Amino acid sequence: MDVYQNIMEKISNGDLQGVKRYFLDCPINTNGTNSLGQTYLMAASECGSTDIINFLIDARADLEMSDVNGNTALHYAVRCRQIYALEVLISRGSDVNWENNYGMAPLNFATLMRNEWPDGVATLLETRGKNIIKVNQRNNEGFAPLHYACALGHKDTVRLLLSHNDIDANANGREGNTPLHLAVLNQRSDVVTLMASQDSVKLESENHIGMTPLLEAVSLGHLGMMFTLIDKGAKINAVNNEGNNCLHLALKRDIFHSEVEYMGVLDKYSFKLSLKKKDRLSSRVVASYLSDLGANLHHPNGEDVTPLDLIDNPNLKEKVKALLRPQCTYCEANAPSKFTPCGHTLLCHDCYINIACEKCPTCKQRIEGSEPQMSRGDVLKTSQQVDTPMLGTFRKMSQSEPSTSQPERSTSQPMLSTSQPMPSTSQPEPFTSQSERSTSQPMPSTSQSMSSTSQPKRSTSQPIPSTSQPKPSTSQPKRTTSQPIPSTSQPEPFTSQSERSTSQSMLSTSQPERCTSEPDDSQKLEERDLLRVARLLGSEWWQVGIFLGVKSVKLGHIRHDFSGNVQEQSFQMLLYWSTYCDPQEFTVDTLRAALEDAESFAALKCLSLQEK
Repeated sequence: MDVYQNIMEKISNGDLQGVKRYFLDCPINTNGTNSLGQTYLMAASECGSTDIINFLIDARADLEMSDVNGNTALHYAVRCRQIYALEVLISRGSDVNWENNYGMAPLNFATLMRNEWPDGVATLLETRGKNIIKVNQRNNEGFAPLHYACALGHKDTVRLLLSHNDIDANANGREGNTPLHLAVLNQRSDVVTLMASQDSVKLESENHIGMTPLLEAVSLGHLGMMFTLIDKGAKINAVNNEGNNCLHLALKRDIFHSEVEYMGVLDKYSFKLSLKKKDRLSSRVVASYLSDLGANLHHPNGEDVTPLDLIDNPNLKEKVKALLRPQCTYCEANAPSKFTPCGHTLLCHDCYINIACEKCPTCKQRIEGSEPQMSRGDVLKTSQQVDTPMLGTFRKMSQSEPSTSQPERSTSQPMLSTSQPMPSTSQPEPFTSQSERSTSQPMPSTSQSMSSTSQPKRSTSQPIPSTSQPKPSTSQPKRTTSQPIPSTSQPEPFTSQSERSTSQSMLSTSQPERCTSEPDDSQKLEERDLLRVARLLGSEWWQVGIFLGVKSVKLGHIRHDFSGNVQEQSFQMLLYWSTYCDPQEFTVDTLRAALEDAESFAALKCLSLQEK
């Protein structure tokens, strides 16, 4: 047995005196190595012999010598979980950030152990001064210590790492996965709960394929972690790079599994879908639950497939639809407001405030009162002040005043004094307030005034449409203010205006019959006219589309297909309307009416100039 082997044997036995005799009696190099590049100090660190470690360092053993793989004595102490050796080496100046050939620092080793070693991690994290630990140090694969701790489910180690001031809790590793992604992918529910509870952790972080932690949890069927992430505020309508939301991913699975024994919250959904209790973890039940939380079952992915399209059973599809809350006409959010008296459910809370409609976009009835009923029993607060976009500027509007802030040009308006000067009939300036516009309405005709005075006094909270109409001009028929009988069902696309005209003719005896001939030349629209109008619509193109009868689903497709180009979105909407609408409705008057309802005055002025 040679000298090296004799010394190694003494070290492995913890024989300090035997080691000393070899080094004192013989001129032995304290940094001698074997064929693998291992030194005496590495062997002592691996065995945890602190006395021998101190003796070798005093004998000028090199703390930074590495073996053929780039590991130092500190790496050996960590790999063999020798806490006392670790403390001695750090105190004697060993580099805590030394990387081996694979980019692994001692802290990476400490977090990568299959059996958690929080004591070693804590010792490394407590280093101060010039030898302070780099807590986010990545290996050659791009993983930091927190990635490993989360992937292995080492909850105490994760807590220690998160307590460090310099920790990056959202670092993207290989394939863009954050520590939270890895905890979800490896089904570490305790770590997911811990990470999701941290303010520093971003729940909406996306990996390279656009998957958030919530989308990963749904895709892999991790029900408990899905509940946790939603409860902590994860965005339920997030989509990946293919345009799939959580419902697309849920319905592609057959069954979910739960990290807890009982998931009673799903029982009511399985009951409503007429499924057995044992099927409460099925994808259809989970999808119904997610939809009830606000996930959009009508959202088309990149292939124009909605989650509803993934349900093959027609009976089950109808049952799922019955559970859905109706969508907002403008933004497609759920839980919209319900207008009275027509009962159509069209706008969500935010759109009701920001758009401030006076008429129901479906049936054009004037909205009663100032507070729509919410679909789940909630009522909008009347004291809240909000910023409402109006013609490029903002005005303050109380939610208690949406129906009175814009007086309608109808016979229910108080009769103007005959001494009042005749207002201008030109188009109102685009940045005038609503109160200014209300005073610039044309003076009612004598017949209209007489009709108004003969009517019994009406409540101002619910205007009743007049049955007397001024005779329209033969060159350009005016829009009637008579209201049709409200329908309990949604009108079909592009037939709503003709149907409403029929209802109006039945209610009003003074309105002339609708002409069924082709529109005259002054009413015809060409593609260049649509392009000019599209240039001035801006963000109002969606509202104009609704008033023209274009379905909100189609508008959503246009917004998705031409994302970021508002002018192109506007033109495509008008082009779609011109292609599929009733030829009798493809007129200047129809477009003008929609622009007026949407209060798109810049485009309206452009349309008026084109007529001239």
